[in-house]
Amino acid sequence: MGEIPIFTSKAHVFIIDQVSKRSWIPASKSAVLVNFFFDSSRNSFRVISVEESKAIINSTLLPEMSFIKTSAKFGQWVDIQAGTVYGLGFASESSLNRFSEQFENIRERAKLLLEQGIVSRTSEASKSGCAHHSQRAVLNHDADDILSSNSDESQSTAHGLPDLKSLKLDNDKLKIALSQSSTTTRKLELEIHSLKMTNKQVINTLQESLSNANQLHGELMACTEDNEKLKIKIADLESENSKGIDTRQKNTDLRKTIEQLRNENAEKCKECITLQQRIGVLNVIEKQHTECAARIKKSNEENYLLKEKISALENDLKDLIEERNKVKMEIKQYLKQVSEHACSLTQISEMLQTAV
Repeated sequence: MGEIPIFTSKAHVFIIDQVSKRSWIPASKSAVLVNFFFDSSRNSFRVISVEESKAIINSTLLPEMSFIKTSAKFGQWVDIQAGTVYGLGFASESSLNRFSEQFENIRERAKLLLEQGIVSRTSEASKSGCAHHSQRAVLNHDADDILSSNSDESQSTAHGLPDLKSLKLDNDKLKIALSQSSTTTRKLELEIHSLKMTNKQVINTLQESLSNANQLHGELMACTEDNEKLKIKIADLESENSKGIDTRQKNTDLRKTIEQLRNENAEKCKECITLQQRIGVLNVIEKQHTECAARIKKSNEENYLLKEKISALENDLKDLIEERNKVKMEIKQYLKQVSEHACSLTQISEMLQTAV
């Protein structure tokens, strides 16, 4: 009939780091389906999770396994056969509790199946032992009868010897069956002993895992915020998927968006390099500006001194112009007086000439 699905949940899958035994390695890119299956042909239970046609969990559930809740949304169990530890991060505490209850229920069912298998094998061995004991008693009783009849008459003894041989052969066969049943019992005892040793190893591994759980709790809390953001994105994606949007088209659009963002990032990097170069140029310009400002300040001071000198020279020039104007006036007056004296001299000379 194959495997029958029993329970399905959704969670982020982690695997313990085999080297450090203290950190978790994400096995899934996002929250995936985690399923419980029952194999009717083998009477076994399995935990299976698949992402992108790849099995990230394939764990046969044994009675010795136990699911441990290390936080409100995280739990883990040790896979004895695979030799690793699986961790599951759920979206809510209720999802974790439901998964833990199903795990415990299926573990009890696996335990019952194992006990039923052991009881059936033990009952078969006990039945074979009882049959051997009863046939042995019958053999002894027949032997006593044969011995008694041998003491009575020789013909009955000769007739009973073939029956004794056949009983001896049956007795040997029963001894072989009893030895086989005892061998089976020893094998069962060895299996139980190995299971006990495995259980001790599992307990030690669980103790190490519990000691590391507190350290992993901090990392889990850091991942919780990212998970919340991813939940929002997942909810958006699911709502879009519910509306009938093609996932491949969305992936194509997302890839284009990523390419655009990468191109924009490259352009931004180029702009940053250009800006850094401009900043270097601006630093040089600022240095030159500072030097020019110092020169301008010095020039302003010199201009101020020159203005004072010019104003002083203008005042001196003004005084000189005034003095020059005064001298001109005096010269004009002297020239006027000279011209008057010249006229008078001319008249006098003319008078003298006329007089002569």
